[in-house]
Amino acid sequence: MSYSIEWGQSCVHIKYLGHIISDDILEVRERLSGDYRYDSIKYVITDFLDITSLTLSERDLKVIVFYHKTSLIWNTNIKLSILCNKGEILEVVLRYIDLLRIKGWKVKHFTNREKVAEWCSQK
Repeated sequence: MSYSIEWGQSCVHIKYLGHIISDDILEVRERLSGDYRYDSIKYVITDFLDITSLTLSERDLKVIVFYHKTSLIWNTNIKLSILCNKGEILEVVLRYIDLLRIKGWKVKHFTNREKVAEWCSQK
């Protein structure tokens, strides 16, 4: 398993490790949407700081975005923060953010965990 999921009172922190492919991200999405706690979370922290590589095609990105958009059925008011500080991975992350623009969701890229904590605490 190349990820960990940590549930907080109003958030979920997904930390990816090593080499990540689309199946890893889809597996996490399935685990989140199948968990009753997902209905009440206010923010998701997707942490790519400790990955070594990210292999996602444009088609993979569109499939992942499609499945994330279906999550609106369960929770329409989520802040999604994505942590990434590696150039080649950042390009994929920014494309993902661009595709994921959803009414009601706030999506933002960060390079450090402290800034994420500040943003998530804002109303």
